[in-house]
Amino acid sequence: MAERVSQLTVDSSRFTENEVSPHHNKPILGYDPRFDQETYQVLSLQKDSLAPKEFTRRKKQLDTRTEHNLETALGERFNLQISQIEYRIEDNRLTSAEHDEPFLDVIKRGQRYRQEHGSDDVEREKAEIEGFEKVQSVLTNPEHQDAKVVIIYPRGKTDSMYQHNFFDVWEKRGDLVIMSRYASSANYEEFRQAAEFLDPFNSLDQNPQDADFIRNPLITYRSQDEILELLKLDSNAMNTQEYENLVETIETLKLSYINALANGDWELAQKIYTATLNLADDVILNPAYNQYLRERILMEAPAALMATYGSHQVRPVLAGCGLQTNFAGQNSGELLSALFPYSVSNFGPLALIENADTGDFPCPRCGHMIIYGAGIKECPSCHLAATCG
Repeated sequence: MAERVSQLTVDSSRFTENEVSPHHNKPILGYDPRFDQETYQVLSLQKDSLAPKEFTRRKKQLDTRTEHNLETALGERFNLQISQIEYRIEDNRLTSAEHDEPFLDVIKRGQRYRQEHGSDDVEREKAEIEGFEKVQSVLTNPEHQDAKVVIIYPRGKTDSMYQHNFFDVWEKRGDLVIMSRYASSANYEEFRQAAEFLDPFNSLDQNPQDADFIRNPLITYRSQDEILELLKLDSNAMNTQEYENLVETIETLKLSYINALANGDWELAQKIYTATLNLADDVILNPAYNQYLRERILMEAPAALMATYGSHQVRPVLAGCGLQTNFAGQNSGELLSALFPYSVSNFGPLALIENADTGDFPCPRCGHMIIYGAGIKECPSCHLAATCG
């Protein structure tokens, strides 16, 4: 098994040109389609070692994650006001349909990745782990069945890579946990005052820093409208209807992009990605006739859209998780010196690829990351026998 797994690891040196930290003048793209290429290549290499049903499951999971990531990138490109993520509760841990592991593990891996790459936001990133652990504890406790949990994420210091101002509202809905993320126009003092109303028993100091807000979730029974008013929902951000219209407009290109990746046609996938960003700009930035554009575009075949939008240079945008562009004819290292992610969990998937340098590798059956040198004789998740250590 060890030999087979070694064939599945990714040469992370191909990603060093995208690496970023305060000590490296090399950016990570806000959405890097090369990362998609690598993940689909890894899955393709696993095909012969997986049962057909398991390969189909992983393929569907990867397609779903890629679709969600692409839609999220568009939301960040135009500063989406609201977004939502669904989680399940399994063994008192929150899990996402996009991952085969508890989401806490994704956050921890992202934090470790950032710290190993010279992060200057270590306290904030460790606070994310603490905050998520508390959210998970509250939402899996029957005593808080009807409670909402709010985490405030203020903009970091001037030199921080976390420059978004937002808050998350967590609540149970039947068998699911829904996390709703909202852009906010509040400042630190307004956040502090809102916290007093939402949770009078909060543990915040009188002069809390960003990490203090993040590691101290608020337990509240206030209504959604009260929460949004107290935490100052940003009225200038893209609203939900605009976003849904945009997602519908790029639907055919999105599906074509995923198919191109699955078929190993990297050149086509890159062209579709370029066309998607250019098309989105054309619709959103031309409000005088964007309804006409949408109606015409919805009738166009993907090939026609690629012909129209796939060969132009993408407008560079410093979005939520970094720069969005296609880099045609540009030096990426000259365009961006900082990455602005929402959460340390953004780095969890990237860490999986870079773990190839350390020898860590995914279990071929379930994808659980196995730490090189740990002396493990079977996968801790699915118990597949191996000589992993």
